[in-house]
Amino acid sequence: MRRVWSSLVYICLFAVPVLALPPAEVNRYIVILQDPPVAEALSSVGIKATPQSLLARGPRQMILAKQSALRDTLEARHYHVYGAMQHLLNALFVTASASQVDELKSLPGVMGVVPVRRYKPLLNRAVELVNAPAAWNLLGGVGNAGLGQKIAILDTGIDNTHPAFQDASLSVPANFPICPQPSDCQYTNNKIIVARSYTHLLVGSDPASTRPDDYSARDLIGHGTAVASVAAGETSAGPLATITGMAPRAYLGNYKVFGSGEINGYASSDSIDQALEDAATDGMNAAVLSLGGPAFSGPADVGSVCGQSAGTPCDIESVTIKNAVAMGMVVVVADGNDGGHGSTVLNSVDSPGVAAEAITVAALTNSHVFSSLLGISGPNVPSNLQQIADSPGDSLRPIGNLTAPLVDVSKIGDTLGCSAFPAGSLNNSIALIQRGTCTFANKTHNAYVAGAVGVVFTNYAGDDTAPTIGGLATAAIPSVIIGSTDGDGLRSLLANGSALQATIAPNLVEQSSTGNKVAGFSSRGPAVGQGALKPDIAAVGTNIYMAAQRSNPNGEVYSPDGYTIADGTSFSTPMVAGAAALVRQKNPTFSPTQIKSALVNSAARDSQGALGTANVLEVGGGRLDAGAAVTSNVTIEPATVSFGVLSGGNLPKSQRFVLTNFSGGALTLSLSVNRVSGDAATQLTLDQTSLTLTPGGSGAVTLTLSGSKPGAGDYQGAIEITGGAVPLHIPYLYVVGDGVPKQILNLAGDGETGTVGQSVPDGFIAFKVIDQYGVPVTGLPVTFRLATAGQGSLSNADAHTDPFGIAGANITLPSTPCMGSCSMVVNGTAGALKTTFTNNARALPTIASNGIVDAASFQAGNGIVPGSYISLFGTGLADSSQANSLPFLPLALNTVFVSFDSGSSSYPGRMYYVSPTQVNVQVPWELAGQTSTQIKVTIDFSPGNVVTVPVVSVSPALFAYTDSALNTSIAAALDESNAVVNGGHPVARGHVVQLYVNGLGAVNATPASGAPAPASPPSTTVATPTVSIGGQAAAVQFSGLAPGFSGLYQVNAVVPANIGAGVQPVVVSSGGISSPPVSLPVQ
Repeated sequence: MRRVWSSLVYICLFAVPVLALPPAEVNRYIVILQDPPVAEALSSVGIKATPQSLLARGPRQMILAKQSALRDTLEARHYHVYGAMQHLLNALFVTASASQVDELKSLPGVMGVVPVRRYKPLLNRAVELVNAPAAWNLLGGVGNAGLGQKIAILDTGIDNTHPAFQDASLSVPANFPICPQPSDCQYTNNKIIVARSYTHLLVGSDPASTRPDDYSARDLIGHGTAVASVAAGETSAGPLATITGMAPRAYLGNYKVFGSGEINGYASSDSIDQALEDAATDGMNAAVLSLGGPAFSGPADVGSVCGQSAGTPCDIESVTIKNAVAMGMVVVVADGNDGGHGSTVLNSVDSPGVAAEAITVAALTNSHVFSSLLGISGPNVPSNLQQIADSPGDSLRPIGNLTAPLVDVSKIGDTLGCSAFPAGSLNNSIALIQRGTCTFANKTHNAYVAGAVGVVFTNYAGDDTAPTIGGLATAAIPSVIIGSTDGDGLRSLLANGSALQATIAPNLVEQSSTGNKVAGFSSRGPAVGQGALKPDIAAVGTNIYMAAQRSNPNGEVYSPDGYTIADGTSFSTPMVAGAAALVRQKNPTFSPTQIKSALVNSAARDSQGALGTANVLEVGGGRLDAGAAVTSNVTIEPATVSFGVLSGGNLPKSQRFVLTNFSGGALTLSLSVNRVSGDAATQLTLDQTSLTLTPGGSGAVTLTLSGSKPGAGDYQGAIEITGGAVPLHIPYLYVVGDGVPKQILNLAGDGETGTVGQSVPDGFIAFKVIDQYGVPVTGLPVTFRLATAGQGSLSNADAHTDPFGIAGANITLPSTPCMGSCSMVVNGTAGALKTTFTNNARALPTIASNGIVDAASFQAGNGIVPGSYISLFGTGLADSSQANSLPFLPLALNTVFVSFDSGSSSYPGRMYYVSPTQVNVQVPWELAGQTSTQIKVTIDFSPGNVVTVPVVSVSPALFAYTDSALNTSIAAALDESNAVVNGGHPVARGHVVQLYVNGLGAVNATPASGAPAPASPPSTTVATPTVSIGGQAAAVQFSGLAPGFSGLYQVNAVVPANIGAGVQPVVVSSGGISSPPVSLPVQ
């Protein structure tokens, strides 16, 4: 066998019954039963028990019995039940159409039905800024920090091969590893002791809307790998720095709730809830949720306030977190990245970060930055613009200095770069593009197609930072981002006629920075609902150097060297989770609320906010001080005091908190009120200002807010406590709104692309209106209007904002494709405030009649063959063309993926090429043994028509290409010297020819779908085909997959010595099926 090095055959890879439009979308719902879950049943009678406790078995058995009865009822009515929970929720997961919800609600034992929603994924010097070394020293040094603790990472998976997760000295605990799918045990090791995947919950069951994905626990995005390294990464050295996680000796649990980026790059409420329940029952001590989405209601709200039946929770994840904490697991959640770009946005904390029981984490700037300098030369360039600090994020770096003319794209097309530029308009130039609306990857791709050799992004108006940008690991050209003012200066020079040259430098340099400032993107409180104090604490969340996955260049957090730099509350959150593990290591009897107290009440109050020292709406208790948290010997429950939004006549209000002494001796604690922002109308008083506690003893103190309602404002401060090992403080907050609309914030349905005649992926559009203090403006008249009549339609539009200041409407996209300049625009108004929703409509991806063919013969044949290639022809199959450039076949290209549904299983194809009229895809090996399958093309959230085709075991076809010398189609082949066979170089009679074939069926040592075939042992075909050349049998020396290629068969045969010279027909046969003849030049 001769190994194939040529990509000849891949050049050739370029089928189909009646069309059917997809039916109404099938949705997923969480059906809440009336009985309380195990956690609530136990806590209601004062029992604190873990899920593993004998006390939990009785309530769970009762719940299971009732769930079983309801499940039988649902399945008898042809509902699909795809999951269930008992400990944190009493719920079944059900697929149903929107029209069936009322029927579900009417079933006996059902409390309510809540739709599943989507959530997005929101170290060297960082750990020093939060005083990790002091905590490590208290626990016996970094080599002991976190030992025995278990941290669950609910994210995209963890790369268990990364150096940051190797520790041969750790012993796997009893009853671990846990991997429900045995194949996922390969993603565990001595440190990563759980590998669970919930991707199957994201897929769905109706072939018209399924989103099949990689179902394993491996990390294809990298976000989870990065999060895990911040929480508990072992010391490891990257090219730029050496990193250590907060609790480096802690165990990790991989709970993969996100799918792959371009198919299911989100987590859903059912997957998050189930993962939290599993983490609790697995015995995890802490869970990290670096994810979030807009909060549409308060964490404790139920029933009619959010349109639900009585008792049904509005925010399911807040309930799940509450019950997880009640069962002994700390839950640490990101507060969100919606704090504003150039202006501070209050009331922007995401769900589930609004959950009262969660430790909700804001982000601070790091004490270093990784940056390079963008060089600018030309006439009249001022000194401040000649060298501009930039940030490349995960973008391609040039080998040397890349210098080219700088072009402002606003002069040739879309300022934001979200639409295609005229062909050749950016040839050999560096494009200057404004940040906003679409992804950095989309902007870069459009510039590249127009001929650009690089991109300079400018940040949002008013934001002069150069943040870490992502999603550019596979971009073809390098890019950097600079601050807004620098960008405006460059545009002004270009507008005045200056010819500028820009130079993108290849190297990054670590530079010291002031740090400890509230990151501009970090979400601010108060929380939606009652105006509770959130976030709880802050930690470093910018310019963090951390682990990245190394296997999938299409993943957002990918780096071939395994290390990357990123920003976000996603990464400040695991830092606090790691600190929680250190606190629990020092104090193993602490409850989750006591661990929260140790962290929040000892936090440092030295960070800088938008207007001086950071306030509680920005950082809660303050900056994480891990050393103080581990040292503290007094806990306070609850850790914060929220009097909420005050209205007339609701004073006095009181908050009781319990202090517990965990020292070895008696303590006398002094308490005082520190009113940072006071008012003359109210009084804050403590019923005790001194409290003596015996060792292990507890005492209660009540804080009372009395007087009359003050003027509008946010009022905050702290209860100062001294006498313990470290000074403590309890942050408090109350707010009075002025009712004057100050900010209007889009929450859903903006910047999306859906299918013509359907809704946007979010399902609706919505905005929120708040006053200058972050209080929702309720009952405010609002309007929604189309900017262009007939460009889509609106329905069910709210006339006023609701109790949370939110208003929304359903939209239907135009009935004809509308992308870029013809986007559907909806103008929203609320008082004097205005906002805009801009969305696009793409054509329905449609496979043509007889449009599914063999990718080699371009004939329908007798069916498709698992592991082989097919070509799909039709219309609207992709927004733009893209070919795979990776050594393996990805699950999606340019957000296009192909699903294969058979029986109850849904499998993803592996993509080679996409264009608006043609898609080339490898049929999944997993279809072996099936007799038919249903195929559809989906672009992002636009599923196409479903076509049913037969599946067969073999259907041979030879790859061919047009030979320019012969002006005819000939077999794609190499001779025994690996030279291409063509009209100018025929294959010699009596010698070996290497033929490339499709559809030869099952092989030994079958590789994974999309994976390159191995060289040793080779993947030989189970059945050896026969070959005929010139009408005579050709001896087959090898038949199997071509090493290094995905799904490509190679057949080596000896050209018969006694056939004539010239062009001869070649035919490959297997299983009684012969390929269409193809010409082969012979000499």
